[in-house]
Order: sequence, then structure tokens, then C-alpha cells
Amino acid sequence: MMALTSQMFDLRYTILPVYPMSTYAIGDIQGNLDALDALVFEIEPELHTRDTVVFLADYIDRGPNSKGWIQRILQLKTEAPCRIISLLGNHEQWMLNSMDAELYE
Repeated sequence: MMALTSQMFDLRYTILPVYPMSTYAIGDIQGNLDALDALVFEIEPELHTRDTVVFLADYIDRGPNSKGWIQRILQLKTEAPCRIISLLGNHEQWMLNSMDAELYE
């Protein structure tokens, strides 16, 4: 799970050029893969190279399929025609901190 999570977050800063584009913000679905797939199904036909989809964190810790959620976001990052941004939330930070603590015990 940690390997999947670390692949999701790009900690580099990027300056985006200014031009017409759409930005979609998706948040707080917490492991509900069916809800994520339904949202992606709705917006995917409209996505273009200049668009951005931002996932607003809290992908794990609740819901029936946290691992599937992360895998789906990683899939979108490689297959979507637009930029995909996944933010690190308190649930993900808690998981990473817990995993770090286990490594040093």
C-alpha cells in the first residue's frame, strides 16, 4: 500500500501556464470505488489535454475499497489525456506516519 501511495503524490512544484482549461475537483469519496468510477465516467468524455483533475485527498481509511481507489487514480495518471493531481490528506499522512513508525520499531 505504501508503494502505491508514494507513487500517487508528486511532491514537486509545477507552474501551470495560463490558457483556457477546465479544472475538476473530486474529494472525500474515501475508498468508494463505485462512486469514483461513476464520477470519472461522467467527466472522462469531456477531458482534454489542457484540463486538470484534482483529487482532494482522503482516499483511504474508510470505504470498501481504498486500494482500488488508489489503483484507479494511478491508472488515470497514466491513461487520462489531462493532468491528474492527487493531494495528500490527513488520512494518507496518518497511514504514512504509521508505516514509518513500524519501520523504526
